[in-house]
Amino acid sequence: MNNSPKKNSMIRNWSITTKLSLVLVLTALIPMIVISVFNLSNHTDDLLNNSLYSLERLSISVAGLMDRLIEDTQSTVTILGGDTEVAAFLAASPEDPENNEALRASVETLFENALNSTSLYEFVYLMDANGVTQVSKQLEGLDSVQGKNFADRDYFIEGMKGNYYIDVLVGRITKKLGFYFSAPVYSEQGEIIGVIIVKLQGEAITDVINDLNTEGGDMSAFLVDQDGVVVSAPRGHEDWMFQSLTQLSPEIKEKVKARFIRDDVTFLNIYALEELAGSAKSGSFATLDEEMDFVLGYAPVEHLNWVVGMQVSRDSLMDPIIDLAWMTLVSGLVLSVVAALIAISMARGIARPISKLSVAAQNVGDDKPFEPSDIADVMALSDEVGALARVFSNMVLALRSRMADLKAIYEIGQKISAGVDLDNKLNYILTAIDEVIPYDAAELCFHDETEKRLVVRAAASGGSIEYLEPETARSHDAGHGYSVYLTQKGSVLLVPDTLEFNAAHIDPARKWMGTTPRSYLGVALKSKNEVIGAIELVSSQPNSFNDENRRLLESIAIQISIEVANAQEVQKRERQLEQQILNMDVVINKEKQAKQVEAITSRDFFKSLQEKARQQHLK
Repeated sequence: MNNSPKKNSMIRNWSITTKLSLVLVLTALIPMIVISVFNLSNHTDDLLNNSLYSLERLSISVAGLMDRLIEDTQSTVTILGGDTEVAAFLAASPEDPENNEALRASVETLFENALNSTSLYEFVYLMDANGVTQVSKQLEGLDSVQGKNFADRDYFIEGMKGNYYIDVLVGRITKKLGFYFSAPVYSEQGEIIGVIIVKLQGEAITDVINDLNTEGGDMSAFLVDQDGVVVSAPRGHEDWMFQSLTQLSPEIKEKVKARFIRDDVTFLNIYALEELAGSAKSGSFATLDEEMDFVLGYAPVEHLNWVVGMQVSRDSLMDPIIDLAWMTLVSGLVLSVVAALIAISMARGIARPISKLSVAAQNVGDDKPFEPSDIADVMALSDEVGALARVFSNMVLALRSRMADLKAIYEIGQKISAGVDLDNKLNYILTAIDEVIPYDAAELCFHDETEKRLVVRAAASGGSIEYLEPETARSHDAGHGYSVYLTQKGSVLLVPDTLEFNAAHIDPARKWMGTTPRSYLGVALKSKNEVIGAIELVSSQPNSFNDENRRLLESIAIQISIEVANAQEVQKRERQLEQQILNMDVVINKEKQAKQVEAITSRDFFKSLQEKARQQHLK
């Protein structure tokens, strides 16, 4: 119990790199281990289900190929059976041999073209109503069936009934499996007068299956007809060929033997495969029989009522699972190492810029030198740490700028307040402002409330200062142009470009010591909520002043207003004192004169002269 706080304290004292590495490693490994175990435990069923689904989809695809081939052949025999020349040839009178030969040549050309349209056709022939072949075209090397009678064939019987029929059997002439497509031929009166046959090579269908079986691998395919007879056997079970998956009735068995020219048809007795015979829909299943342990998918060939089967042995499915178990173990170990390395690398990648930013912040706190280039690589990051670094750099630069402004304001205030002489203050103010807010021309004006004018007391341009005595100072209308914002509103005005500022226009009569203003910055000087003057700066270039300059000039203007007001008050008192002294001097002179007169008139000599003058006047 006593060790727990120590352990917690120890963990808290870990570096951020260590903490992040541990968190990232655990975050990567724990889900990976859980998922690997879960996937491995469930992969057997998933693999089985996926195999069943894949085999069923593959069976559907193969069956679809066969159906399209059958549809194309049906279309061909239908077109040929409906040809007017074919019907005309069968209906022609034997008494017109010349016409019969012309029609025969036309039909033969038609059949030849049909035969050459694809390499999958073996025969195209026409039988009359008696089952005798009248015209036959076949592949080179095959014997013609012209003159042969096939009246006992189901495809002829069904054709004479008006049905379009497909029969699968081993040909009597070729001894090869073939697909016979038949269609009735009608006369102009609508009577059936013959049957047309297109024989499709058996390989056209069975080769699709055989190709799958010869591609190698554990999967094999087979084909079952409508009676359950295997017409294409899976790999390793070639003995299934022409054997039945179901018990055949004697009647059907005889037909099957005749169709495939077999002495006998054996029942394979494979219970799991019995449901494939004649199946009308696709499906899949897995057998549990030790001798027939496989996974199977199947799908019907709709036009033939046949079934395509695709199978894979269970052993072939278990091998990948065993391989997967080993692969999972090995890959888990490899991924664990890789995840740990990546986690440590990521943790360092995250912690390094944070540490660098922390050092920079500590240096700023200790008043050590800092430049944005010191953390340029951190600021270049596009993540939150990079954003924090950029904000930090901007904050430090802004703080330095504020400190420089405060220092400038303090120094200006100190120098302005160093003396009481207004003339010296006015001269220094414009010089000091130029050091922190560069300008091309400036004027410091006092507001004459009586005349409603701004009187220019100091002007500067190009480093020279012009001081103007009140008696000779120039002035301009305080209610015109930009001055309105300063004198009437008592505010500050920043005009980035005088040509684009429409709220007011600069007074064109003002000379600005030869400078043509393109940007303007002015601030009112106020004392006791009354405007006592203004400081105005101009530049010959647009956008020379910004909000930072405006804030700085406002701060400076507060001190200037106080000092100017104090200096004006002192100047006013000095003038009052001078007047008082002058008044006192007049009084003193008058009293002195009276005493001097009294001293003269009180003398005996002056009295003797007065008496003589009086007596002389009486005479």
